Amino acid sequence: MADAGSGSEAAAALRRGIFATTGLAAEEAEPGWLAIVCDNRRMAAWMCAAIILENVDARCDGARLFVPSGGSLELTNGVKSVVTVVAKVHHYWAAHMAARGEVAFLSAALPDPDSIRSVGRSYRAVLAKWGESRVARDIGTSSRLHQRAHELADELGASALGRAELEACITDPVVWVRVAAAADAMRWAPDAARPVLESIRQAGGAGSIDAAFALMQSDAGRRP
Repeated sequence: MADAGSGSEAAAALRRGIFATTGLAAEEAEPGWLAIVCDNRRMAAWMCAAIILENVDARCDGARLFVPSGGSLELTNGVKSVVTVVAKVHHYWAAHMAARGEVAFLSAALPDPDSIRSVGRSYRAVLAKWGESRVARDIGTSSRLHQRAHELADELGASALGRAELEACITDPVVWVRVAAAADAMRWAPDAARPVLESIRQAGGAGSIDAAFALMQSDAGRRP
């Protein structure tokens, strides 16, 4: 078995292998698990059940599919086995969708990682400037930047890789980026986004009103 040090190495190898074979982004979750960002809850649940039938542990939470990772996973054969099973099940999922006539969803080209990262950088930059305009009470500029941020969020939200890129923004050091990204991520990752919004709201400083409004809108079933 791999030691604790090789756990991160195994997780990195898993992320690379899963993305190369399925186009799905993944990230380290709690110790021993890797979270694969699926396109929706149905996809995560379907793949989870199929993976378990392949004798690999799995569980899901919303649109996130969890597979083994870390120190309990053999670095060579273990990683290869998990990647192989995830790839095979993903192929089964594609066939299942095609059989249901949902081919348009499957035929969409996988997003280019460099392009997604570029959109992510633009999203952060726009939100940082939005925050500056809020502080300066420049309502016109703030409104235009906020609209642009929504457009970029929609672009990122159109793919699993893009959603992972946007979710990474909820830990940004700039509070304005955190609050807006968490508000956008509430649409598909409320478990990750809500604590960030709650923390900003409770702090009572910059962005707290925006966080409170985003939570209120989400709870009412509307987009923040």
